[in-house]
Amino acid sequence: MNFPFSVDYRITSRCNHDCSECYGPKNIRELSTEDSLKVIKYLKENNSKRLVITGGEPLLRKDIDELIKSASLCGLETYFVTSGYDYFSHKEIIDKNCAYLSLPLNSTKDNRLKSITAILESYNKGIKPFIKLGSVVSADNYGNLEELGELLSNYPIDLWILYELIPVKDASKTVNLELLKEKRIELSKKISKFDIKITPRFRTKAYFMINPDATIILPYEKNGLYSEEIIGSLFDNDILTKWQIKSKELNSWNWKEI
Repeated sequence: MNFPFSVDYRITSRCNHDCSECYGPKNIRELSTEDSLKVIKYLKENNSKRLVITGGEPLLRKDIDELIKSASLCGLETYFVTSGYDYFSHKEIIDKNCAYLSLPLNSTKDNRLKSITAILESYNKGIKPFIKLGSVVSADNYGNLEELGELLSNYPIDLWILYELIPVKDASKTVNLELLKEKRIELSKKISKFDIKITPRFRTKAYFMINPDATIILPYEKNGLYSEEIIGSLFDNDILTKWQIKSKELNSWNWKEI
């Protein structure tokens, strides 16, 4: 089989935060270290080139260093998504094995501010991965984006992504995409140290997402809210066919930046 070039692996559903905008998995069984390593190896054997390690909070797994090293050693370009929990206990492993680091920060009042800025500060000198800072934009933080942008300008960020809020239960706090596009233009005129892009709420193509238990899910929009459907196991012989068929049927979202 030829799996997609890039695959997202939610290695845990556990998280030390309870963010209102999160649409991540909840209470899903995790594979053992041995079986998680089999997932990584299987992806490489089936021609994936990039592995995005995400969660939940991946750093809550005690075997995370082993999983990161395994992905890198088998030749997968490794992207790592974290909210920064206990980051400095794993920083050396991440720096040696991950080409890309994704961190969240929604406003200057975000309770993750101290931990995220500490991580960013540590990369002000020396070699660093490509750093993406992601902000989920809602009515709650739209007015804080300029202040946040000014703060981020002090750090070695390569890309700032403004994510249009994907509503899980309530769409009342979403910000109009056209307003968000105008805000991006305003911010880009003031900030030149890094690129600023938008990832819109509604997308048109599927991405390949593995749950902690190795099931494959597809996200889709249902009545204006986020939903997802399990289509099978990564190890099903026909999983790629099922994924392709279901992708067209559900018109799944594509993580494309503007």
